Amino acid sequence: MWALGDVSPTASGADTIAPTTTASVAPAPADGWNKGTATVTFSASDVGGSGVRSITYQFVGIETLPVTVNSDTATVEVSSEGLSSISYFAIDNANNRENAKTVQVKIDRVAPSTASSTTPPIAGDKTLIAPVTVNLNATDNEGGSGVALTTYDPGTGVNAATSSTRTFQLSAEGSYDVVYSATDVAGNHEADKHLTIRIGKDSDHDGVPDVDDNCPYKANADQNAAACAGDYSEVLQLPGGTKQPGEPLWVTATFTNTSGAPILTFKPDCINTVFEVKDAAGNVMPPIYRERFYVIPRDVVTIAAGAQFSVNCDVSELVQASQLAPQTYFVQATYGNRASDPEGEVNLWIGAVQSPERQISIAGTAVVKTKATATFTPSTWLVQWATLDGTSIKADIDFTGSGHAPNEFDASTIRLNGIVPIEGSAVVQGNVMTVQFDRLGAMRSVGSAVAGSHIAPTIQGSNAAKTRFFVAQGPVDVAAAILVGVDIKPGSAPNTINLGSNGVVPVAILSSATFDARDVNVTSVTLAGAHVKLKGKGTYQYSIQDVNGDRLPDLVVQISTDALQISESDTLAVIEGTTNAGVPIIGSDTVRIVP
Repeated sequence: MWALGDVSPTASGADTIAPTTTASVAPAPADGWNKGTATVTFSASDVGGSGVRSITYQFVGIETLPVTVNSDTATVEVSSEGLSSISYFAIDNANNRENAKTVQVKIDRVAPSTASSTTPPIAGDKTLIAPVTVNLNATDNEGGSGVALTTYDPGTGVNAATSSTRTFQLSAEGSYDVVYSATDVAGNHEADKHLTIRIGKDSDHDGVPDVDDNCPYKANADQNAAACAGDYSEVLQLPGGTKQPGEPLWVTATFTNTSGAPILTFKPDCINTVFEVKDAAGNVMPPIYRERFYVIPRDVVTIAAGAQFSVNCDVSELVQASQLAPQTYFVQATYGNRASDPEGEVNLWIGAVQSPERQISIAGTAVVKTKATATFTPSTWLVQWATLDGTSIKADIDFTGSGHAPNEFDASTIRLNGIVPIEGSAVVQGNVMTVQFDRLGAMRSVGSAVAGSHIAPTIQGSNAAKTRFFVAQGPVDVAAAILVGVDIKPGSAPNTINLGSNGVVPVAILSSATFDARDVNVTSVTLAGAHVKLKGKGTYQYSIQDVNGDRLPDLVVQISTDALQISESDTLAVIEGTTNAGVPIIGSDTVRIVP
């Protein structure tokens, strides 16, 4: 390929030794591979000789001409994918030619690609049942450097191995975001990929996860719609008698869980409980479409086995007709849920239950409806009030701007959420009527409201002739209080309270491993509506003691007996208040009341 010129006979001291050339590649290859353009540098030396005259190089295996550089160094860039071989040698000034050498440059610019699969396979966005085997298989491009490393992280830490295939199992319930990728020998890193896997409970062991099972507590592999028909029931109660057009139609829909196992579902309300109203000809009255977003876990409640919940709704406000015309109607309630937890962490009950149809008659002259506004005091209701009675809830009904005055309406007709009557008498000042409701009944009337809910209880009433009705709503927040231990009259049993004693009742709020009674705001504490007694200088009467010998500091307050809102028939007294941070507390103890 190359020819040497004629060389004269060697004279004494003449240069007869060929130069030596080395080749280096930059950037330095990773295990012999580069992931981008590489530069080859040829460096020749002729130590003690005549000196380097030139360096010649040529790509091997392709039709290229040799390149000769008259210098002791030369460089060439290599950008082609795959293997490139370059032959090179040097010649000195005495025409001594070095034997040809070869340098190889390997370039791989393409990252590997990893495929994933699961056993059992994922069908759409369905939840799987443990154990789930995850299979990862990484491949490099043809002629590439090959897979050097496969990594994955199911959320518990990165796992890596010098292998193109990985197999691992997930067995715990939950939602997994498996992040995986591969790296080739050249150092090309695949962009992270994600595999979402949800593993759920299979309570009935029928191969269908609870979250997708129409009957999660009864084996039903073929998902027969009738499998759970007898496990839940819906009953609808309608008001008795004939109603006038436009009159409020409060109905109560009650769902009962007879499946034998607890279920998790969204709290019932007048949106997820659907009421269908049909006339005598079977025509469905167009409903008013409403929607709301339900949040997990805030709006989720547990319905225990054998337990039930009820929701009270005014059907007259749920149809598009301004009022139902005089005739017979048939009403049916359906409670159901088709939503599942996208994270797969909460196994929500899925299904729907219809009540039998109930009949209601509308006749007579249409009533007139008036809008008012309501303000509730307190405006935060505690979920514990559904079981612990106490001080009444006050409601101010404001008729300003309605065109009607409060005294046009009969207080005895007033109901909260259609079922709770007022306590005592109504007080009217100007355009405002003030009434009070039993708080236990009020909390129960809003259904299975959960802490964090924002609700709008409805107050309705009419005149004595029931020709004019008013409707008033007001905002209420639902919260959960810290349930505290309470000891009324520590050291005594029974806890006898003499309402005529004009004295004080000592009450201890007990500390626990998770609650420090010293954090209670003494000024907020009430027992049966009575506040902590003040001393002569206006300071509250309380002390810190360990009343039950558990070595924890308890708060003991003194309550004025004559301020207690309690009667001889009461056997339980409720204490309420807040912590210094404003978190509500509630507790109770038994009492024996004497006059």
